[in-house]
Amino acid sequence: MSVTKRIQKVIKKSQSILIIISRPIDHDCIASGVILKRYLRSLGKSVKLIAPVKIPKDYEIMPFVKNMIVEDPKKANLGIYDLVIALDGGNKKQFARVEANADFDFGGNKNVLNIDHHLTNSHFAKYEIWDKKASSTIELLASTLLDIAKLTKEEATLIYFGLVGDTGNFKYSLSKDTLYLASLLLAKGADYKTVVKHYFYSNTKLDFQIFTYLIDKTVYKKRLGYTYVIVDYDKIIEKFDCKAGLIKKGIKLYQDYFSCAVNGVNISVVFRVIGSNITASLKGDALSNKIPLSDISRHLKVDGGGHFNSAGFALKGDIQNVLADFRNVLIKMRKEYKQK
Repeated sequence: MSVTKRIQKVIKKSQSILIIISRPIDHDCIASGVILKRYLRSLGKSVKLIAPVKIPKDYEIMPFVKNMIVEDPKKANLGIYDLVIALDGGNKKQFARVEANADFDFGGNKNVLNIDHHLTNSHFAKYEIWDKKASSTIELLASTLLDIAKLTKEEATLIYFGLVGDTGNFKYSLSKDTLYLASLLLAKGADYKTVVKHYFYSNTKLDFQIFTYLIDKTVYKKRLGYTYVIVDYDKIIEKFDCKAGLIKKGIKLYQDYFSCAVNGVNISVVFRVIGSNITASLKGDALSNKIPLSDISRHLKVDGGGHFNSAGFALKGDIQNVLADFRNVLIKMRKEYKQK
C-alpha cells in the first residue's frame, strides 16, 4: 500500500478532523490549510481549521481566508477528533506556543497526520505525507490528495498564492513539477494579477524607508560570503514613529530584493531583536549556495529549520554572542560543503 493510499484510508475512516497550521504564519500554510479543509469537506467530513497565532490582515486578500479561526491548540479539546492534521511544520513546537524545554503533545491524541515538505522534519507523527523535494506544502497537497481538474478559479488562485509565497516567486526550491503545477493553475483561471499585485505592488512609503534603512545597516563579510543586518525593533519604532507590526513589510522587501542580490554573497541573514528574544531569517543564493540553511539551527543547537535556501532559528541571548556562534558554525559548514 503506497503512502498516499494509506493516508486516504485513514482519512476515509475519520469523520471529525482538526487541521492546525504551523507557526510562523505564511502564505503556504494558510493556503494549504484552507484548501485541505475544502477538500475534506467535499468528502463529507466534519472539519475545523485553526491557526495558533493571529493571521496578518493583508493575508485576507487570499480566497476563503477571511475570518479564519485563531485558537490556542493547547486549550482546545484535541481528544474529540478522529484525526488531527499538523500542516506545514516539521516539529511539534511549531503548532503551539510552548516553553523552550517543553513539547506539544497534541492533547494526547495519537492519531496525528503531519503533511510537510521541510528538510528538517522530525517525523513526529503517527502518519505523514512528507517530501523534501516538494517546493511547498501546497505543492505536496496538489500532487497527492487534490484533483486539479476539479478546482474552481478561486481555489486555483489560492494554491497559486501559496506556491508563489513559498518559492519566493519561483526563486527558491522549485522544480519542473513546481512550474508544471503553476501552469495547470493558470489554465484553471488562477488570478495571477491579484497575486502579483499583492506580493510586489502593495508597498507603502514606510516600507521602502525601512528597506533602505536596512541596506545602510547591512554588514558585509566578504571573505565568508555572507551579509547580516540587525533589526532592533525599539530603534526602528523610535526612528520612524511607527507600530511594530508595520516593520515586517520593509524587512520582507529587503529579503526579497536585496539580501542575496550582491555579487559574492551566498547567504544573507536578518537578525530580529526584541529584548532578549532573537530570531534569524536566512536566505541563500539559489545559484551559488551549497550550504543547507535548514541545518544551521541544528549546528547551533537551537530551535529552527526550513528549506535549503530559506530557513530560520530562534533563541534567547545576547546578539553579539549569537553573531560569533553563527560565524563559527558557518566556517565549519563552508568547509563541510566545499562552499567557495
